[in-house]
Amino acid sequence: MYGKGLKPLSIATVAALAVSLSLVFFYAPLDADQGFIQKIFYLHVPLAIVALFGFVAGGIFGIRFLRSGNRADDLRSYVAIH
Repeated sequence: MYGKGLKPLSIATVAALAVSLSLVFFYAPLDADQGFIQKIFYLHVPLAIVALFGFVAGGIFGIRFLRSGNRADDLRSYVAIH
């Protein structure tokens, strides 16, 4: 029931990652001072932002669970943080 759109989404994710990584390594120019090392920011900054959003969502669902006692919000909080 929940996994109907999972396969196309997975394929689109792999394609987007392949395109973005190929653009980072083959299209983006090297920095004048740091050279190739600066390209680490193209990966780590978006990962940090996504991790932050996951923890914020987990906190919001945790607060909703504490206020309502709804076990579904507790599960959503657990999943968002993990």
